[in-house]
Amino acid sequence: MQTLSVPERENPCRATEGERMRSRFQSIAHGLRGLPIISSVMFGGMLPAFAVALTLADGTAIATSSDRLLASFAFNAFLFGLLAYSGTHLLKRSSFLLIYTIVVIYSFLYATFYVYHFNIFGQIFGESSINAVLDSNPQEAGEFLSWALRLEHLLLPLMAALIVAAVLVVRAPTAPAVRSRRVGLATLAAALLMLPLAAVKTNVILYNPIFFPAHATYKAFANRAAVAEIQSKIDTIQIGSVDGPEEKAVTHILIIGESTTRRHMSLYDYVRDTTPRLRRLAPELEVATDVCSSRGATVPALQEMLTFATREDPAPLFEKPSLLQIIKAAGFRSWWLSNHAFYGDFDNWSMVLSRPADLRHFVNRVGEGTSFDEQLLPYLKDALSDPSPRKFIVLHLLGAHSDYTLRYPAGFDKFTGAALPPTPRTLTSRDARFFNAYDNAILYNDHIVGEIIAAAQAADKHATVTFVSDHGEALGEISDFFTHIDGRAPRQVYEIPLAFWMSPAFRASATPRISRLRGNLGKPFQTDAMIHTLLDLYDIRHDAHAPHRSLFAADYSVPSRFCDKMPGLPAPVTNPRMVVAQ
Repeated sequence: MQTLSVPERENPCRATEGERMRSRFQSIAHGLRGLPIISSVMFGGMLPAFAVALTLADGTAIATSSDRLLASFAFNAFLFGLLAYSGTHLLKRSSFLLIYTIVVIYSFLYATFYVYHFNIFGQIFGESSINAVLDSNPQEAGEFLSWALRLEHLLLPLMAALIVAAVLVVRAPTAPAVRSRRVGLATLAAALLMLPLAAVKTNVILYNPIFFPAHATYKAFANRAAVAEIQSKIDTIQIGSVDGPEEKAVTHILIIGESTTRRHMSLYDYVRDTTPRLRRLAPELEVATDVCSSRGATVPALQEMLTFATREDPAPLFEKPSLLQIIKAAGFRSWWLSNHAFYGDFDNWSMVLSRPADLRHFVNRVGEGTSFDEQLLPYLKDALSDPSPRKFIVLHLLGAHSDYTLRYPAGFDKFTGAALPPTPRTLTSRDARFFNAYDNAILYNDHIVGEIIAAAQAADKHATVTFVSDHGEALGEISDFFTHIDGRAPRQVYEIPLAFWMSPAFRASATPRISRLRGNLGKPFQTDAMIHTLLDLYDIRHDAHAPHRSLFAADYSVPSRFCDKMPGLPAPVTNPRMVVAQ
């Protein structure tokens, strides 16, 4: 008998499970196709890309390291992608397209402005730009726009912005086949969880076209409010009891340098002869060999150098008198001579800190363009010839502030094209240009400081000159970090020079003080104690003076310093008296 073969019946449960798996994979694949990857990359990367491309093309330095650029790019791209993807699930297509259109238009306008700003000013759009806008009046704005809004200025910005807008339009997020409220809420929640990161790590929003303008505008108004507060309080601060020096006639000069790291000064045994005049003067100088700024930016550095405020305690800035107020109360006539520009009374702390001075001169009329420090010398000559017996003169130099090529005249172009000294990190040809230009700026700065000391030598028998920088500078020697920032940065951003010149007559009258100073010159020092050291040098006594914080103290207390927590080994400590030109 023939046996019939009956085909096995398919398991309906297994078939259903397979279909479900295929459906899930198809859903995931379709969802991935809906992710706005290209548009997210464009939105997140346009400003970092512009910043790098523009600075490379211009031959200038960018202060943001590559890891921070990548962090900012990743943050912006992920945030935009999450928000766009959640919008495709939570919003109707018409509503989403309206919002997305606004984003595209804003991105086009912001990209245009960003590139245009660099095209005009040669620097990345930042907080100082917003301060300039806030301090401009309608007439100034009209005059500027009549000059700036020209085709040659706008052609490159418009081309760059059109590329951004085209990519955002062509690769706009697509609508999902099935909108899911759960998916939309989940991705929106993920985006919201990223926002605290922006509050803690502000560098990630530095290149965010939405967050940065809002953040910078808020800071600008906060700064204006702080300046207005100190302006209103400065005349009401009780100066307290002040005892002046024994000298009836004496001149004190304080030179505040800019972006000068002692690592590039031959006074401190740098291999290039960048400070020939100071090296020749070394036997007449008292040079501190281990000094760090309390800050890596000018404004906070000056706030803590010229007042009793410290990095840990800013309150004395608003509660106690400044160095100029105390010196004025001690019977000195004072001058503030600056090569730093200002846009208005509310964006420049130099205007606040210099307010007690009897005479102020700001010679820089071009911002951070070409304005050589030698312009201050005629004003110094006038101050030194003033008949007042007691004089205090502050010179705030532009020093070695970037762009370094703008800081020295042609006669000091010594190191351009020269072989580089050994550095831990190999420098590119572009890096080498910055490096050499910086050393040229230091060479010119040495000339200016030498001229100031020479003027003091010729003008008064009892005189002192103190030279200190607001902060240092990084030139890419140990990492791809350039210039400076008030935060975590290479140690040399905080390592600065501090030198005292004293006339023979002054030395003779201050022998015990100088002896104590020499005992401390090799010890660690931070500039938020500078006011205590200067008051001792000037032999002025005030209730807020803390003697143990002064380099002139017999019981000088070595401080805990911010620079000691920064990456990089300390600069070699040398005795500048031994580094004298042959």
